[in-house]
Amino acid sequence: LVEDGFDACKLVAAAGASYVARTTAYDVLELQKMIIEATEKPGFAFIDVLAACPTHYGRLNKMGTPAEQMLKIKEGTVPAAKAAKMSPEELKGKLLTGKLVDRNDREDYAVLYAKMAKEARGE
Repeated sequence: LVEDGFDACKLVAAAGASYVARTTAYDVLELQKMIIEATEKPGFAFIDVLAACPTHYGRLNKMGTPAEQMLKIKEGTVPAAKAAKMSPEELKGKLLTGKLVDRNDREDYAVLYAKMAKEARGE
């Protein structure tokens, strides 16, 4: 690798996001549920969706058909609830999926801005 990778979900969670989740394009119903939850959550929400790239990356790296690429993605992930019961060795090379952060203690930008504006007006 030229550059070390990083987990975008961990980065966003550390930055204080109210909602962080990861799924695959393979799990369409889970993705749909996450999108609904994220749009209803106050504050910043982030969903990482793992999907195959058969037209460029997959083809250049000889990763097989689009269907084979999707199955490889599915095999490389594990639900967060299941991961809690797995050893570090079993989790090596796997990405966690599911709802990773769900905070209810944050006010969103619009609410905080309105409070700041009200305070600045002396109200």
